[in-house]
Amino acid sequence: MAQREPARGVCAIGDPIPPGPLRVLVDTSFIVESMVESNPRHRESRELLALLSERGASIVFSELVDLEVPQAMSYIAALDAGRDRRAGLLDARVRRRSRSLTARTRRRWAEYLASIDWFRADLTAILDEVPAIMFTTGLRSYDAAMAATAIAHRCDAIATFDVDFGRLHEIDVPLLLTDARRAGRMRDLRGAARPI
Repeated sequence: MAQREPARGVCAIGDPIPPGPLRVLVDTSFIVESMVESNPRHRESRELLALLSERGASIVFSELVDLEVPQAMSYIAALDAGRDRRAGLLDARVRRRSRSLTARTRRRWAEYLASIDWFRADLTAILDEVPAIMFTTGLRSYDAAMAATAIAHRCDAIATFDVDFGRLHEIDVPLLLTDARRAGRMRDLRGAARPI
């Protein structure tokens, strides 16, 4: 039986990934889910990271992750403390918890990177491309910077839990890897996407 191609270049975690070498941009949402056990998509994101490692994939991530991970950890710490996620850093306990979560997440990410070929992409190389991506796709600045990184580094795929990446045309980034719940919406967005 022939393996079917993922519809509109969107592959749900657990579905077969097209054969061949993969260069995959891993966005911050995916890193956070995979490195923090309490997150709802932790198990499946870890499974995809393990599969990418087994397949000999090359991982690309933006230096923007260095800023976004501490922000995400502050949201998690604030919610754990029963605070509003945006106001949580005003609480010293939330700041302390954010700091320890950030350190643990960075350590786990470094341990994963030791098992795979990877590249940390510099933001300055893609800054001029970001506005065009924003205005073509409607992506916000951080997501547009991730998209520009994927395009500049000729990534075959983006691993993400952010549905908005479906706004990227398959010509620009051929494959999106996400969870089954988001795959349908990403496919719908891809149906209306135009090349950058």
